[in-house]
Amino acid sequence: MLCKNCGYDNSELNTPCKKCGFSYTENFTVIKDQETRQRPKFHFLFLVFLVISTGIFYYFIIYNQCNLPVKYSIGNVDSRFNISKEEAIAYSKESAEKWNTALKTTVLEYDENAELKIDFIYDERQENLDKLKSEMSDLDISDSSISETRETINNKIAQYETDMDSYNDKVSYWNSVGGAPTSVYNALQNEKKELERRRVNLTSAIQLLNNKIDTYNENLTELKNEIEEENSKVEVQGVYKGGENEIDIFTFGTKNELKVVLIHELGHAIGGGHTDNPESIMYYLIQDQDYDDPELMAEDIEMVQNTCHI
Repeated sequence: MLCKNCGYDNSELNTPCKKCGFSYTENFTVIKDQETRQRPKFHFLFLVFLVISTGIFYYFIIYNQCNLPVKYSIGNVDSRFNISKEEAIAYSKESAEKWNTALKTTVLEYDENAELKIDFIYDERQENLDKLKSEMSDLDISDSSISETRETINNKIAQYETDMDSYNDKVSYWNSVGGAPTSVYNALQNEKKELERRRVNLTSAIQLLNNKIDTYNENLTELKNEIEEENSKVEVQGVYKGGENEIDIFTFGTKNELKVVLIHELGHAIGGGHTDNPESIMYYLIQDQDYDDPELMAEDIEMVQNTCHI
């Protein structure tokens, strides 16, 4: 029996066509067989949808889990840090560029409207550091003052010795000729008194200088102890709060050190963790890094590359 639908020769009557599935039986059977023929198309569309959905899920949830580029802005800058907001923006951009250059793509971007804020929070950490810096500055002034005083005293001593030699020469001369006239004698006596006055003053000045040096050395020893005590502390200089879209900067000694802190915290913002190398930017403690020319090391770069699939 030839199939009315496709012309295929079927050997049995009232059975679905072996080629196209068309049936000569009741209508519900025909409809069922037609649906059977249409299922492969539905399966194909479902498979395409599944592949696309999986790709989107992988890219946004797994592959692009760092959500790059990360946009950030500068929030509050406490004036006690002695830097302006404009300076903070400039330092942050310079620090962000370190990552962009190292990773050869834009992973960080400044946007004044970005939700991620960098705030400069002044607390006892920076206050203690500023106190040490002030004491060191005072010591520098004291050291300069001591040096100037010492030089002045040495010059006066040299002049005193020259004048004393001159006086002794005149006394020796008049003694060699049997004595000096009254007027000369009186002048020599006045000169002797003046030389003695200068000697007493120089002795007092030397004593005062020595006392000043002793005080300076004591202050220097105390300051060294304070610095050693501060260095022994593990201070949190900055922190990245991902859940709060916030980076807090707490303390830095110099503008270059600030850049290191910013590079470190921005590294956390793009998905980086901590490394084991004390000299790398992403080491947990900022201490042995190169402040003068901070650069990302191989382990810093590889860590972010592996985490963010860059």
